[in-house]
Parts: sequence; structure tokens; C-alpha cells
Amino acid sequence: MGQKVSVFSIWRDSAKDILQTLKQLEDLESLQRFDFSYYFYENDSKDNTVEILNEWLSSRSGELKSESLNAEKFGSTPNPKRMKFLVSCRNKCKDLAKDNDSHYSLIFDSDVKFNKENFELQLQRLNTLESAVMVTANCRQNISDLTFVYSTDSYYDVYAFRDRCGSNGMFFSDCPSYKRDDQFDWKISKPIITMSSFGGFALLRSEVFNKVKWSADFHCDHVNMCFDISRFGNIYCDPKSKVYVNIDLNRVDLNKCSQLCAEQKEKYSALC
Repeated sequence: MGQKVSVFSIWRDSAKDILQTLKQLEDLESLQRFDFSYYFYENDSKDNTVEILNEWLSSRSGELKSESLNAEKFGSTPNPKRMKFLVSCRNKCKDLAKDNDSHYSLIFDSDVKFNKENFELQLQRLNTLESAVMVTANCRQNISDLTFVYSTDSYYDVYAFRDRCGSNGMFFSDCPSYKRDDQFDWKISKPIITMSSFGGFALLRSEVFNKVKWSADFHCDHVNMCFDISRFGNIYCDPKSKVYVNIDLNRVDLNKCSQLCAEQKEKYSALC
């Protein structure tokens, strides 16, 4: 028997990407030294998300909880009502594992593109970095680094990012941290310590995950949970473990983004 890994994700109207996402999980299963169990939560899908998940799980260990809540569909927004709802969904998903006796827990967003190399790298970091309890991915979006022009894509999940002192991060930048040493380490692919990061693909020790939960005290559903996790050890964000999301650029005002980035660059220069 291999090491146990519990996998958690929430879904809604996911039929567009679901087959690709499930293939990515099948890619993880080719790592035969691990035993994967899946815990999925779904609500209010109008497409065939539930049917696909049920069929896929029928030959695997785990559980799917599906609810019809007639809940509002917010889209990608920091709306406090959306965050409160996401907190509820994520905790329902977590609770499906009940007494989680696995070695590791993997939490991922169902629209993120990842592979087994991400898993293996983050696992290696988790087991070798000092006091590591969680390692998160470098989630990239299809918008270039508008702040420093270092890269043709940029870090995506800034809402969930807080540096090791708890400060907010930079949007549309290769590295989200304002700290100069973090910027340097990022460029040489060295993981940086954060108080909060998620990145759409996070691996942590199950013994720690069992002790925390999501709560809605911040404008991002992940921040408070990460703050709790950081009480048990270090959270690292790994620049080398790149996963990807595809943003609809028709919904992005790049001129406003560039203005924000100019302000961020001034702030960074002042801090340095």
C-alpha cells in the first residue's frame, strides 16, 4: 500500500473543462506509490457535471456531495457574499473526508491546468523545506507582467496571497511579493515563505489540514485558513511549480491594469 493522498475540489457547471481536469487527476494516478481518494462537492450545475463525476468516481475511492441550493452564480469577483458562499462550499467538501487519515491533502481548483510533475515537485518541497506544512503552486495567467515586464505571463492568485509578514501582494507581476529578497529568490526558482497563498493547486500535510477550516473574515476565502495553517509551520509558494489558468481577456481592462501596475512599481521602489 502506498502513501495516502486525499484530493479535494469543488465544482459547478464544469462540463467545459471537466474531462481535461479528470485526465490530469488520472495523470497523478500513474504515480503508483500513492493511493488517491477524492472528495468532491458540487452545487446547482445545469450541465452534466454531476453525471460525469459520479461515473468517474464509481471506480475510485472517495465521495461526491451534490446539492441543489438555487445559489447565485457570482463569477470571478471578490464579492463578500461570494466569499462567504465559497467558504461554506469548501468546508462541506473538506468534511466529506471525515476522519482524514491520509498522509497528504491536495486542494485544487477545477479550472486549473496541472500535471504530476507539479505534484511531485511540491511533495519534494514539502518533505525537504524547513518546517514546511504546505506548498502552493505558482499559478500563471495569460496576462504579461505589467509591473516589471519580466515575463509573458503573471502570477494569478493574488487575492489569496500574503507575504511572510501578512502584507498584500502585487497584481500582474511575475512574483507577487513586494519584498526584495522574495523577488530575488523567485527569479532563481527558490520557494518563498508566505502567510497565505493558494495558487489553485496546494499540497499540505493532512494532520495540519484536519485542524483548520475556511472562514470568511477576509475578502478571499483562502486567507484565514492559510493564516491558521501557518501557525503549525511554514507555507511555501514554489515559483518552479507552474500551473495555469486561462483568463477571458475580453473581460479585462488592460489600461486600468497598467495604471495599477505603475502605482505598484512606485510603491515597490519606495519600499526598497
